[in-house]
Amino acid sequence: MSERNDYVWATMVGAFAVHGMADEAVACLDKMASEDGVRSDGVAVLSALSACAHAGRVEDGLVLLRDMRRRYGVAPGHEHYSCTVDMLCRVGRLNDAVALIETMPMPPLASVWGSVLSGCRMYGNVVLAEVAAAELGKVGAGDDEGVYVQLSNIYLDANRKDDARQVAAYSAVEVEGVVSSFVADDQAHLRLVKIWEVLGLLADQMGREWDDEETLAVVS
Repeated sequence: MSERNDYVWATMVGAFAVHGMADEAVACLDKMASEDGVRSDGVAVLSALSACAHAGRVEDGLVLLRDMRRRYGVAPGHEHYSCTVDMLCRVGRLNDAVALIETMPMPPLASVWGSVLSGCRMYGNVVLAEVAAAELGKVGAGDDEGVYVQLSNIYLDANRKDDARQVAAYSAVEVEGVVSSFVADDQAHLRLVKIWEVLGLLADQMGREWDDEETLAVVS
């Protein structure tokens, strides 16, 4: 190209990031300045961080976050910290993720603690999961049913069934504009008997279809 601007370079950084090509993504950040005198912006640096996360290049990502202001003149924003926290949680470095959160110059939002909660589910850290859920409540995400579902599953994975019941993770279905919420083994639902009847009909139907398939297989 006879002329390359910041949009062109940012597009290439993003393309490398999508495919987990961390070296190439970071190299583009440097080439922007050295070859065309174009300064990186926060979006391009975020894409490079994302590339490091996808490629599992955790140390490279940490260095990029630490040096991005000096190298590219871009101050780390919440999105850069959030991406790095997610990167650490994906590889099980949950304590390092929390330590990074404590250094953030701005209050962490739901995306940050959501990454920690997901990491806790992946690596079975119940204690930190409770901390993450509490922090999500503080930032206004405590009413999100997904938080309760995650925490309930973490308790179940740890064989803490009583704690899972107390969390009471709800599922919900909307039919003709009416939302019905329910939990597993819900004994108090107003339409419990009708639900059992429908489930029984479905089970019978599936049983007949399964028998038909087995018969067809034998005949064939």
